[in-house]
Amino acid sequence: MLQLEAETLTALRAQRPRAVLFATSRHWSADWSAFANVNQLADIGPEPSGLRSVVVPNYDGAADLACALKGIGYSDFAIVAGPAELSTVRDRVTGFQSELPGVPVYHNAFSRDGGYSATAKLLANGRLPDCIFAVTDVMAIGAIAAIRDAGLTPGADVAVAGFDGIPLLRDVSPQLTTVALPLDWIGASALELPWLKLAIRHPPAQCSTRFSCASRPQVGIAEQIGEAASSPVIAAQVARTWSRELTNLTS
Repeated sequence: MLQLEAETLTALRAQRPRAVLFATSRHWSADWSAFANVNQLADIGPEPSGLRSVVVPNYDGAADLACALKGIGYSDFAIVAGPAELSTVRDRVTGFQSELPGVPVYHNAFSRDGGYSATAKLLANGRLPDCIFAVTDVMAIGAIAAIRDAGLTPGADVAVAGFDGIPLLRDVSPQLTTVALPLDWIGASALELPWLKLAIRHPPAQCSTRFSCASRPQVGIAEQIGEAASSPVIAAQVARTWSRELTNLTS
C-alpha cells in the first residue's frame, strides 16, 4: 500500500534533504512502521502513524459538524465522499455518522468533479436531503454546482457543508459551512517536527456555520404559510416577519 511513498522517500533521500514531510490521505490499512526509524521524517495525516505527526482531527471535526447541523434544525442528510478506502474519508464519514447514524454515503472521486458527480447522481435518483455533507470543501464546491445545475438553490433548497476551510472558499457563494482547520498552523508545526525526538501534535478544528446552511424554520412556520395561502392579510404579516428574520441573518 505504501510502495509509492517508499519509492518517493528513496528518491528524496538520494538528494540529501535536511528533512522530508509527507502530507497524505492514505489507505486505511497502510502500515507505516517501516518508516518509524527514518531520521528527519514527519507526516501530516489522519491518524498516528508511528512517525512524528500532525494528526488532523477528521473524526472529531465531522462529529462536531453533525451536532452543529442538528442544532440548527436539519434532520435529513446525505454524505458525498471520496474513495472509501482512504483514511480521511473513512474517519470523516464515521465521525459524522456517530452523531447521525444511517446517513447514506455517495462515493466518488476525491475532487470537485467527484463532488459534482455524486451530488448530481443522488439528485437524479430523486433524493432531496435537507443537507449534504461533502467530506472536503473541494467536493462541496462541486456539490453546490450540481445543485444549481439541477435547478435548485444551494443553501435554500439543499444545504451544503464541507470540511477543511480552504482559502478558495472566500470566492464561493453561498458562503460555505465547513469544519475549518488551522492550515497555516498545521504546516508550520509539521516543519518543526523532523528535528524533534518524538512528537504528536493535534490541531484544533472549528465548525463555521455560514449561509450554505441557514437555520431551518422553527415549528409553527408551516402553519403560518398554510394560513397565508388563504388570507392576503396574514400573507402580508408573514412576509414582514420573514423579511425581518432575513435582515437579522444578513446584518
